[in-house]
Amino acid sequence: DDKSLIKIRSNSQITIKGKREKAKVKKSIFMRLGQLWAKVTKGSPFQVETPSGVAAVKGTEFYVTMDEAGNMAVFCLDGLIDLIKGLVKVELTPGDKGQILQDALPEKSKSSPDEIPNWAGADDGINELQIEFEDENGNKKILKIRYK
Repeated sequence: DDKSLIKIRSNSQITIKGKREKAKVKKSIFMRLGQLWAKVTKGSPFQVETPSGVAAVKGTEFYVTMDEAGNMAVFCLDGLIDLIKGLVKVELTPGDKGQILQDALPEKSKSSPDEIPNWAGADDGINELQIEFEDENGNKKILKIRYK
């Protein structure tokens, strides 16, 4: 509804949720395993939850990875992200990498260019499925799903 984009790598295990709150839809993704890239419109409520912690996004572009050992990494490319576990919160800005290892608190460091994923721009061999939705007032929205 707000032009936000999400790309999910194959073999990722996620659940996407949306909840209408007033004029906006609060979106959240629960990721058990895998990688995703997102570009979220500023002012749109959005978060990525994992078993290790939460990345609360404030209009930004970022990558999230979650491995089988329970380690979460977040790469902030643009905007702001709060990386949260329990009562501990770390704010990420562009160029930061946030990590939550399985049984540890959030940590923040500067990311090096060679460790930042860069697969989100690759659209080779992509197909697109469009699904149109209409609400009770006749407003129409199109959900676009791109896949290989």
